[in-house]
Parts: sequence; C-alpha cells; structure tokens
Amino acid sequence: TLTEDTTISFRVRSKDNSGSYSSGVTISFTVMIMLPIVASGGIENTYSIGGVNYKSHTFLTSGNFIVTDKGNVSTVDILVVAGGGGGSRNNYVGGGGGGGAAEISIDYSITEGTYISTVGGGGASWTGGYGVNAGVDSIFSTFAMATISGAIGGNNPLHGNSVSCNTSGNGNDCGTGGAGGYFGAGGGGAGAAGIDGAGGAGIESLFRSGTSAFYGGGGGGGVSGYPDRLGGIGGGGNSTQNGEDNTGGGGGGGSHQAGTSSGAGGSGIIIIRYAI
Repeated sequence: TLTEDTTISFRVRSKDNSGSYSSGVTISFTVMIMLPIVASGGIENTYSIGGVNYKSHTFLTSGNFIVTDKGNVSTVDILVVAGGGGGSRNNYVGGGGGGGAAEISIDYSITEGTYISTVGGGGASWTGGYGVNAGVDSIFSTFAMATISGAIGGNNPLHGNSVSCNTSGNGNDCGTGGAGGYFGAGGGGAGAAGIDGAGGAGIESLFRSGTSAFYGGGGGGGVSGYPDRLGGIGGGGNSTQNGEDNTGGGGGGGSHQAGTSSGAGGSGIIIIRYAI
C-alpha cells in the first residue's frame, strides 16, 4: 500500500556464468498519487476523454465556485464567455450583434476558497428607433481572471457600409452589408469576423461535457426584402432573432425599413473543469 511521496529504490545487477555479480546500478523514484480537487457549485458533470476522468462546473447564472480541497494538482481549466451584443437597427437595416468575447485559461492555479462567478447577460434588442446594446461582461473570481467586454453589434447604414465593429473584448470585426443597403453587416464572432451579412463563428470548447460546443457566434445582419442572414455557429441569431442564451451569441439585426426589431444577445456562460 503506497501513500503520497513514497520513495522506492531497486538495484539492477548482471551475473556471469561463474556466479560473479557486477556492482549494478540503483534506481530510485518517488511515487506521486494524484489527490483530486474537491469543489462544488454550478451544474456538476463528470466525463472521460482519452482515459482521463474530468469533472466540470457550469454556471448558467451567477454563483459561487467553492474549493474545499485543492488536492496536489491545484489547477483547473476555465472558459469564460460574455453576453452577446444585441442586434442593431439603422436607417434601412441594422447589423448583427457581436458574439460575446470569450477566454480560455488552461492550468489556472487555485487555492481553497470561494470564487465568485458572474455571468453577463446579453444586450437588449432595439424595438424602435436606431441603436444597439452591448452585452455584459462575465467575470470569474474576485480578482477577475477574465473581464471581457460584451460585444457591440455591427452598424450598417443606408448603402451597406460596415462602420462599426465589436469592442476589443473579442477583436473580430463585423462583416460588410450589401445589396444597396438591403441586408446588414454580420456581427463578429468570438472566433472569426463576420462575412458579408453572416455572423462570424464563435470559439470551440469541450469543457462542459467532453463534447465540442461553440460559443460567441455573431448575429446575422438585418434584412429588407431578402432572405435572413445567418448567425454564426456558437449561438448567433439569424436576422431579427435572439442569440442563444448561455452561448454569448449575438442577436440578429433588425430593419427600420421593414419595421422589424433586432434580436437580443444571448447570455454568457462560465465553465470550470479539472481532472479527477
């Protein structure tokens, strides 16, 4: 029976046909037994990838991640996604909302204690007039491992020029509206810029369940007399549609000309996972 930090030694010698031994070599090593983290909070889930067992804690709304024992691993992986921007509304058609900015931290060091996990909401839609609402930051811990700006929608005026991009939180531009102002710019995603009227893609993570999912897709641009522009993978809403909650998806753009409101941005998410 081994305990943590047990040192084991053995010697290897050769023996000839006359029964003589060499001096040999002594090998020593220390047995390290992994003592997993003990923690609670959020929606808890366990899964396996490549023979490694993981536990995840998913926060769909704000809450506390409580570490009662940091074990001897003492690190976690974290995904933090801000709320997506609401779609905009402008002279003819508005741009799609930007996908919520996202950050992944690998092997983030922790200690025993309580970590406040604040999940940002999505930006509201515009139902009248012209404008756009940014999403809200998501923050992990009181010392702000990640404070990332909720995105602002791409603004698209009369002639389809893309004049506004996302905040520096995710850094990807909106697309370019077109067709004489009849469809708006697609919102930038957390992983890629918008393309024409389509929202940009979000980023990929499998922290929650071991299955890949995308977060922070940009919203599709608003339309007037054209088929809907598609939101980006990662919860981005199509034209006028809301971004998907807990993905940070941007809302779809609205159209003043067509009398349609823009979609609201989807709320963010925080996921913590570690080996067990």
